[in-house]
Amino acid sequence: MATSVQVVVNKASLDRFQFALNEFRLATGISMRDGFIREAGFCCYEFMRYSPPMPKSGGQGLTGTAKRWGEEAVNVDIQTLFRPKDDPGAAFQKMGEAVSKGDLGGFLKWQGIAKASMRKGSNGWYKEKEGRDPRGIFQAILLGGNPQKDFQAFKNRFGASFAAKEAPKETTDIAGIHKQFKDRYNGRIHKNKGPALNGMKFLVDGPKLKAYIELRKKAVGFLKGGWANTLMSLPAPKKTDGVQYASTSKVPRWITRNMGSNGYSRFAGNEATGNFTLIIGNNQGDNDGRATSAKTLNHVLNVRANKLDKEVLRRLGPYIRAFNAKN
Repeated sequence: MATSVQVVVNKASLDRFQFALNEFRLATGISMRDGFIREAGFCCYEFMRYSPPMPKSGGQGLTGTAKRWGEEAVNVDIQTLFRPKDDPGAAFQKMGEAVSKGDLGGFLKWQGIAKASMRKGSNGWYKEKEGRDPRGIFQAILLGGNPQKDFQAFKNRFGASFAAKEAPKETTDIAGIHKQFKDRYNGRIHKNKGPALNGMKFLVDGPKLKAYIELRKKAVGFLKGGWANTLMSLPAPKKTDGVQYASTSKVPRWITRNMGSNGYSRFAGNEATGNFTLIIGNNQGDNDGRATSAKTLNHVLNVRANKLDKEVLRRLGPYIRAFNAKN
């Protein structure tokens, strides 16, 4: 989802950044044009570091930890909405729906699903052990073996709680429903407590749900990929000797695989006279505004100003010390 965002840069942050950039330019002898290109590239790099996903400590958005945070966010968001049909809890709810409707066939269908899941131990809630009887009324009903008796036992014990309760809905449209709720909650379903669904989740085919989650995990780094694209769009500098420029060579694959055409850069004005501006931007969607907020932009400028100061001191330090030693 593309977005158009305008931010106001803090004057103190901008002034300090411009001063540091000019000092660096004078220390290295590069042109104003190349100085702008260099800093635009490193700002793109910092935006990737400070845009989601990243650990709570911040500034580690290019690490494997950031990737894992993003993947877990995808997993949690999707599982806020969906539950595999062979999950015993889902089967329990569907058995209750069948009982409330007097549907013996439906009851037996979901009883069989829950029973198979129990024996596989697929959800870790119960594993049959040789020589030990299952504990609990629900488990006893699952292994009862008498359809009418099991139906009645479930109705007697649990039926009242399902009389006025809506059962979970089955669906095959995982992607469509996920998109619907992503749009509603600005891409952060779990963070906004999800749709609640009255405690219910949509029931879906388990393997298809797993495959969909893995597919969506591949989009982790989508926003950062826009900044990588911006970095790639920058024109080549005219002087490179002795000056390091940003590149995508150090950007992880999980980000560069999401590069598209949403990042951009362009010069405006007269480059020959130095009367120009270099504009960079990223039209890639931003779920919660953290990456395109004024706070983030000001922080990136301060980070770059600090790094420019250190680089100037590194380059001029020997000359300064030599001068001081003579005076």
